[in-house]
Amino acid sequence: MPDGQQLKSGAFADDTAAVTETTQSSVDAIKHEVVVFEQFAGARINWSKSIALTPPGADTSPLRGMMVQEENRQTKYLCILLPGALTTGEQMEELLHEAVRKMTDWSKGASLGIMGRILVANNAVSSTLWYVRAVSSPSKKPWKDYKIALRRFIWRNDPQAHHLIYRVRWEKLTQPRSKGGLGLLTALHMRTILWLLLEDDKEPWKMLTIQLMAEAIRVHPADVDIALLHPKPLRGLKKDALWTATLEKWREQPLQQAAPRSCDHILQQTLFGNRLIISTQGDPFPWQDCLGSFGRQWLTCGIYRVVDLWDLNTGTWKLEVDILNQLRHQPAKEERLHQIKTAIPQEWVDLLHQGCRLKNEWVVKKEEGTPTIFFTVQYALGNEWYYGKAWETVLTTNPIGQPLVRCSLRDGMLHKDTVRSVSVLKDYTFSSTQIFRPYRPWQTPLQLSWDPSVWEWGKANSLSKPQRIHQVTTKIMYRAMNPPTDMADEMRLRWLKRQWVKEEDVTQWTQSTWELACQLLTMLPDQKQAGELWLSLQLAQPTYQWMTERSSYEDSHCRHCHQQSETLPHIWLDCAPQSRFWEWWQSLGPTVPLATPTIAQELRPAILLGQLLAGQATTVQTTYAAATVRAALWAAAWAMRIRELRTGKTGSFHTRRAWMIRNLKVSLMTDVARRKNGGWRFLQNAWAAYGGVVEIGTEVGEWRWKMQLEEEAMQTDPDDDVCPPAMDNQSTELSEDDSRQHTQKDLFRDRPDIETALHPRHLQDEVQPTNCQQQSNESDQGNIDEVIARLPEDVLDSLGTPEYDFSEDVTDSYC
Repeated sequence: MPDGQQLKSGAFADDTAAVTETTQSSVDAIKHEVVVFEQFAGARINWSKSIALTPPGADTSPLRGMMVQEENRQTKYLCILLPGALTTGEQMEELLHEAVRKMTDWSKGASLGIMGRILVANNAVSSTLWYVRAVSSPSKKPWKDYKIALRRFIWRNDPQAHHLIYRVRWEKLTQPRSKGGLGLLTALHMRTILWLLLEDDKEPWKMLTIQLMAEAIRVHPADVDIALLHPKPLRGLKKDALWTATLEKWREQPLQQAAPRSCDHILQQTLFGNRLIISTQGDPFPWQDCLGSFGRQWLTCGIYRVVDLWDLNTGTWKLEVDILNQLRHQPAKEERLHQIKTAIPQEWVDLLHQGCRLKNEWVVKKEEGTPTIFFTVQYALGNEWYYGKAWETVLTTNPIGQPLVRCSLRDGMLHKDTVRSVSVLKDYTFSSTQIFRPYRPWQTPLQLSWDPSVWEWGKANSLSKPQRIHQVTTKIMYRAMNPPTDMADEMRLRWLKRQWVKEEDVTQWTQSTWELACQLLTMLPDQKQAGELWLSLQLAQPTYQWMTERSSYEDSHCRHCHQQSETLPHIWLDCAPQSRFWEWWQSLGPTVPLATPTIAQELRPAILLGQLLAGQATTVQTTYAAATVRAALWAAAWAMRIRELRTGKTGSFHTRRAWMIRNLKVSLMTDVARRKNGGWRFLQNAWAAYGGVVEIGTEVGEWRWKMQLEEEAMQTDPDDDVCPPAMDNQSTELSEDDSRQHTQKDLFRDRPDIETALHPRHLQDEVQPTNCQQQSNESDQGNIDEVIARLPEDVLDSLGTPEYDFSEDVTDSYC
């Protein structure tokens, strides 16, 4: 290009649009620009395939050679249906139906636990709605139907299910996993407003969006930025306008101004809705919707910031008569002006009178064009000079520039008349290195409609600390919108009410230990098993005792021992095979997690709740191995329970031990594989004291599984119903009472889907099946149907997820 300039464009033909008047001169001007682009891009536009969208009754003669869309036709631009998405919300309704169809496909094609279904809901379902949601607003019924289908998918793995029992409150599901929830997201699209605020004012899409938002907010387009920064003026939104639905959500966001760090920051402080400028009543001056509020009226007169009251030339307040003339016919303007001046902190006024620059204030030299060298003021040298540290960056026209790089060679003295203020944003980062980015450095902060360095996303609800406005993500928005649920105290009281633990067992159950326990669940190698532990902690596992409380089912006795009520402690500790398992586990000694001679007293709360909540551990690392063991054991115990419900076969201690050991080994192999990319030292330290299970070497990838556990698992009794996953190829003789002995793989060898799940591909070489008589699919299905027929319908509703649905795969709880 001329003068060595470069033209860089990532535009594609299908993604490029232009807005113009339907006049011959305007259309010709657009075509001329396209011709110039073609010359340098080496591409040519096919005008016969280009589509023109025109309003009804417009003159289409200047658009000859192009496809003019008929009024009753629809087309797509950037996946947005036009004009339907902008008028009727038709496309959003179609996407909601498509989201339900996706959930149906996932429920049929994959065996997912509660964590897996949340992951699908967040990433494969709800995420498809965010983009179009910004411009398409459907009616309430499609939204309601979608939310109902989402709940059914989560709890029953069937969006079309007719009956449903909610096991955990919706408010808990939407909490962050670090707080005890599952991090469920629903469709939300408000980051467009942040992009709008940070975008260059000359961008066409921003100019168009500002016009549409001004129509919805009922303000002048020049006041849209300040209206977005202060949610209170967003009252009385125009009904059914394009941005109304999004702005209704936006006005609940916790935007706030940070404490000023320079005179320019003071001058940019707004007079209304500012927590730093307090009236005599102890509250900020309101924008509107309050008795005696006048903020919105003064905004229309152009007075809403400190700079509107301050004379930059004289360094003092503006003449009162000039301000009153600008306020025109506003009532009680003299009295209100005096109240506002009095409310502005005196230390601010003193700094403005002095007009000096503060330490770490950002400045650039007064020069034409976009600066590339920036300075932070360190200290003053007399009344006219400052010493500054230099930073530099590459030249760019983007509103937010590239990170600044320290340039000590340019450090030096700066005269106060040769520098001006500039806005620089500080990135939030986990490293010790500070990252700074200039924001529209070709303008002074007072020339900006708003300065993001002065604003922050305040802490609210589940968001524990303020965030820098230019780094706010969708995740941060969700946390700020979700009211926190105090699950720590609630669940502690619920466990005590059940009398399954004693008060002295949970003295260490606090908010901090609860969050550590929740963090631990997010780190386990098998997240499907982690989901089961989460349900157990939430008292939401559908045991028989749980079902009798929530359905018409009346018999709460355990189907194995037929003596005690089947509760969570019964499955964890007291059932016959489980009790015998713990006796064997204790015999292994302290080289395995959760092993102590006094299990009934010391380990009972640790097994039910985990060591952190039971006060037997203080860090995630020290309890990580025990949590992995608990997850593997619960998966085995619950899988045996499901098999018993399906086939009527009761599991023995040997079966439970074998399945648990196999679960534990698969979890360890998974953990070793993922820790090779980071976190090996954590894994080594977590298992260092438990050489009876595994030895983790110092070198990454160096580990050894203890074969003693598998040797123990191969020991069987004559009355075993299912042998452990044997390492030999010998079959076992059948007894006359039909107590056939199988390996775990042989039991389901006529079900290839279960066989594959039980024995991952990397284990198939070392595990060989025994030869057993094949059971027919018809016989298995007959047993399943017989069990289902004996259960009430509402009981089936509570057991309808893959983990508990009798017509589904038994390995849903195992793998």
